[in-house]
Amino acid sequence: IASATTSLAGAIEHATDAEIRAATTGNFAVTAATIETAAALVALSDAATVTVDWDSAINFSLTIAGNRTLGNPSNGQPGTTRTVRVQGSDGTDRTLSFDSQYVGSDLTLVTDIDSTKRYLVSIYCETTSIFWASYLPSS
Repeated sequence: IASATTSLAGAIEHATDAEIRAATTGNFAVTAATIETAAALVALSDAATVTVDWDSAINFSLTIAGNRTLGNPSNGQPGTTRTVRVQGSDGTDRTLSFDSQYVGSDLTLVTDIDSTKRYLVSIYCETTSIFWASYLPSS
């Protein structure tokens, strides 16, 4: 698909992955192929507190090398969801905790995240400062 131009009257630009993830306002054409590529896993950077930018992905991956905290998301879009696939960097068991804006019934993962035991964290943005979190183990 050729890129559209905004210099012609009535032209509609094809949305990029970043524009879809950020819900950018504008006259964009969204294709099935772009929805698929926008949903591809995007790696989060490992850190003591992991930074989560809601606009940077729909589905994240995170490999942790120590006990970590999933930071409060920036740029939350109320009514939308994100997922994070979490695994350890080796066979050592790790724990993932959740920062202050997360709510849910149990906000510390059990201490068995490692290279073979993964978790899928689902996050729902209620408001820009309230995020519902739940998770499922790989087995």
